[in-house]
Amino acid sequence: MVYKPDWPQMREWAFREAFLELERREKAGLPPISKDVIDPEKVKMVLPSDEELGDFEIVI
Repeated sequence: MVYKPDWPQMREWAFREAFLELERREKAGLPPISKDVIDPEKVKMVLPSDEELGDFEIVI
């Protein structure tokens, strides 16, 4: 038997890895995605300031 991932797209492999990682994090009591996945300082650089937002309503 030969192991051959779904080359070249690797789509199925990525789904399997994501599922395994989500399962691992769930068993460890961790959130699905870490809040530190992206450096907060980098996010602040691209978000509009309060002045730029003005009276724009933000819905989360």
